[in-house]
Amino acid sequence: MSTDNYRVCPRCIVRAVKKYKADCKHLEEAYGQVSREEYEKLKAELGGYPITGKMPETLREVLEIFTNSSGVFAVWYGCTCEACDFTFDFKHEEILEIDDDE
Repeated sequence: MSTDNYRVCPRCIVRAVKKYKADCKHLEEAYGQVSREEYEKLKAELGGYPITGKMPETLREVLEIFTNSSGVFAVWYGCTCEACDFTFDFKHEEILEIDDDE
């Protein structure tokens, strides 16, 4: 079985939350220091807290699970983000214990 899928990148989520928190701090520091118009502009640009369901799915996942005629069971998973170049690879293989007792 093989699958190809897209998800939200975990690194992009962490970065978006970090940026949001920094922008919130900047907005807080701007209160009373800038004009009301400038403050309202900063507030409007802030947007909302990064939510996974609203972020772009830039993480391409590839998964393979199979057995072969030699008795090898294998799981291969890999992902790469198109936005931040995050990558992760996982591979596991083992020989199946095949009982030929009838």
